[in-house]
Amino acid sequence: GKYLGGNLNQAKNLGFKSPDEFIGKTIYELLEDKNSAQRIDDIDTMVMNQGITVIEEEKMHTPTGEKVFSSQKAPIYDEQNNIIGMIGFSMDVSEIKEREELA
Repeated sequence: GKYLGGNLNQAKNLGFKSPDEFIGKTIYELLEDKNSAQRIDDIDTMVMNQGITVIEEEKMHTPTGEKVFSSQKAPIYDEQNNIIGMIGFSMDVSEIKEREELA
């Protein structure tokens, strides 16, 4: 799975200035932490192969530090109901998780 799009926040979290810098790359090319990349790829593969929506927290080591993202990923279908891609949304919830751990 290669990234075909993204937004500025995602780019910054991955250590880039613009989404254009990571479009066309795989998660393995974006993250040095191969365990984080593998977990994300496993979820992405499940979404694509099983046609299910997955909502979960993803912990990863990014170029800007360890982060926790609340993410939702869903398959994209063509007119014949074939899965042709995936769309995902995520929000950095690292600060919230840190506060929960301190409470």
